[in-house]
Amino acid sequence: ETFLAAPPGCTSHAALFPAIRGGLGRRCATRPISVPPRLARWMLHGKCMINTLMGRESYERPWMIDYVDRPLAVDTRYTRQRLEWATTPGLHILERIPILMHHFNTRRAEWQARNIRRNDQKYEFEPDRAA
Repeated sequence: ETFLAAPPGCTSHAALFPAIRGGLGRRCATRPISVPPRLARWMLHGKCMINTLMGRESYERPWMIDYVDRPLAVDTRYTRQRLEWATTPGLHILERIPILMHHFNTRRAEWQARNIRRNDQKYEFEPDRAA
């Protein structure tokens, strides 16, 4: 069986951007910078080629570009019914963004080190500490 442990529906970039921007204050653009899909595709292929030449594998894959700006609405009814499970209140991404942004602002070195490990495909993450 396959279970989808996520809240139902989806969260758009349009909903995420204001929440993230609010956590960054005046250090970022007031609105998203839209990149045409063709340009994004070329940029991703370029990144993959450069990483290949450097002997590194890119986290992003070319097939992913086809899913940019497309909602991935998830129906989790089967999982909830079969496992008699429900998402934990307060853990929806839009509710967690302020906490994530606090960690980003106060633990910048740790945040960057984690991203470097992810880019190098070293997924040895320690559990998050309480805020």
